[in-house]
Amino acid sequence: MGQVSNENDNVFIASLPGNNVFMADPEDCSIHSGFDYPKMEEDLVGTVDYTVPAYTSDQTYTIATVTHGFGYMPLSQCFVEDLDGALVTEFATLPLNDGVTASRFVCYTTTTQFILQYIAVDGGIFGSPQWDGMDFKFKYQVWVND
Repeated sequence: MGQVSNENDNVFIASLPGNNVFMADPEDCSIHSGFDYPKMEEDLVGTVDYTVPAYTSDQTYTIATVTHGFGYMPLSQCFVEDLDGALVTEFATLPLNDGVTASRFVCYTTTTQFILQYIAVDGGIFGSPQWDGMDFKFKYQVWVND
């Protein structure tokens, strides 16, 4: 099998904070095309159970706030599972819309936190959002540049 890449391969480089991307060694980079894998690993992993409040209206509910304190916005991912079995998907990635009222689950990172939210949108002619009172489980992952 031929060689896939080597440290002299400079097609794609993203240096770690405080390093000049044009002068950084591969070890000083978060991603470097000279490596066969991104130099990232899970740092924070967790699960959160959440019951959507009954009779929600246009409001944002913070489900979880996890402090990472990295000083930069890391990559993250969050999966959701409907514990009531009413949705056609077992695990889906966020953001996830309800498809009727535009209510949604979202997640994002700041330079210090990972934030998971439920944004409720009143259903108008449909009544309150269709997820009211439903139970969900979330699994989140936050990666650190190593």
